[in-house]
Amino acid sequence: MYEIIIVSGFGASPKYTEPLAKYLQYYTQCIVHNFSLIHGVKFEIEVDKIVDFINKKTNKPIILIGFSTGCNIVIGVSHIINVKRLILINPAELLTRLPYEIVRVATYDTDPSHIKLYKPFIKKSSLTTLSWSIILSNAFVTLNLLSFILGKERMAEIYYACQGKWVNEPRPDELVRLAFTKKSNELFNTIRYCLLSQNTNELIRNTSSPIHIFVGMKDSYIHLSRHIFNNFDNNNNKITINKLIGDHHTLYHFPKENARTISDYICRI
Repeated sequence: MYEIIIVSGFGASPKYTEPLAKYLQYYTQCIVHNFSLIHGVKFEIEVDKIVDFINKKTNKPIILIGFSTGCNIVIGVSHIINVKRLILINPAELLTRLPYEIVRVATYDTDPSHIKLYKPFIKKSSLTTLSWSIILSNAFVTLNLLSFILGKERMAEIYYACQGKWVNEPRPDELVRLAFTKKSNELFNTIRYCLLSQNTNELIRNTSSPIHIFVGMKDSYIHLSRHIFNNFDNNNNKITINKLIGDHHTLYHFPKENARTISDYICRI
């Protein structure tokens, strides 16, 4: 018997992964703890929150599940605490470190050992971390101003029309409930500390925990994280890759189906 800890992604509240947590608890008969990012704090503080909870509140082997930005956090936790398994779901990282090399990603075959070669959709970003910081800072200042003028509900509608609906994000009313509860500076600092300042490849290489990566079959963001699967031949970790139905927000849209898939994997550990 294990205890499972879920860490959701950028902007999301615990309500985002709450349905998944309930189904996972039902299918695995494990205790499931559901966390969101604190937002606005340094990477180490995000990690320490989970480490502190594990040390004080758990007494069984731990399985960590990270979604999107939460993947970096759970990998960081595994550097400090020995965990039974890391499960990374649609891991996210920005454009800044896309390599020139051909990268390896999971095919959408059910066999996780089948790996296919792809070229990245963009050769390399010319933007530095500083450039990204300036762009994001200006963007969030603008968003904060517009949110103050228009209100969160109207901003959620605008965001959904311009971006959200094209990547199948939650509806505007759900965005207000799930994601539009954070201040713009908190969101900016989360990207700064948990994505821009971290190298997911190196985080993975420096953990001794076995890793299983689930990728949504229609995840439009996966172009940004394909390089995570690059050059793991020299890694001592056992890394396996498999598919989930749906896109980047598959945990929100298909919690029951994906909980069943993930629980089948957990039950085989």
